[in-house]
This record gives sequence, C-alpha cells and structure tokens, in this order.
Amino acid sequence: PEVLLKKFESNFRSMCSDGSVLAAYLYNNLEESGSGMLNMFLDGKFKKGADKNVPYKSASELKGLFTKDIEETFKNGFARVEVKNHFDKHFCDFTIQQFLISLGYHSFDELKEEERSLIYKCGRFPVWDEITEEPVSVSI
Repeated sequence: PEVLLKKFESNFRSMCSDGSVLAAYLYNNLEESGSGMLNMFLDGKFKKGADKNVPYKSASELKGLFTKDIEETFKNGFARVEVKNHFDKHFCDFTIQQFLISLGYHSFDELKEEERSLIYKCGRFPVWDEITEEPVSVSI
C-alpha cells in the first residue's frame, strides 16, 4: 500500500503543479452540473470578509482563483497539505471518505491522531455510515 500511496502522491503533485488544468475541469464541471453553485461563486457568495457578495469581474478571474488555490494547497502533494488547509476545504465528506476507502480505511476511527487533524478543520467528523454522495447542482 505504501508504494501505491507514493505513486498517487507523485501523480497528484504533478497534476496540481499547474492548477489551471484542474481549475478548468472544476469550472467546466460546475458549468455543466452545478450552474446554481457556479452562479453563487461568480456572485461572490463564497468570498470572505468585506469581499463577500462582491461579484467576480469575469469567469477568467474566478478560474484564476481556482488555479491559485489548487496550486498553493497541493504544491507538496496530497499527503503534505499546507498546514492551514484541511481536506474539507476542497473536498466534500463523500470525496474524503472515498479517498480514505481507496487507502484501505473503513472508518475515521482507524486514522492516527496526526492524520485526523489534517482532514476536518473543525475536528468534528461526520458519521462514516451516514455519508452519502450529494448532488452538485444547487437550487437558488
């Protein structure tokens, strides 16, 4: 399993070194499957502080934000996420669970304490067996 993890990490680091590819994929996926969520992004609904609800000037500006965020967060690979960024910053519960399953985990209880601290910023884990895949589309 360690060899597979190293290979995954290497591939993931390579994919994220130029975040524009994943940013374009993310944007296109939102455009096709989550137009409501994309509109919320473009309208600035997910911005923080004084910029909240200040719309992006263009789709290119939003894609630039996605690119920068992906590159900064994953520049060292998935296993070495920047300290202030937790998995739940970019991934939903279902995606986190599926990733952990791919590594052989069957519950959050199997994680070591140092691994647990990287996953959820708030430290509160959902109930493993109650996690479901949520639709991407958001109605406004």
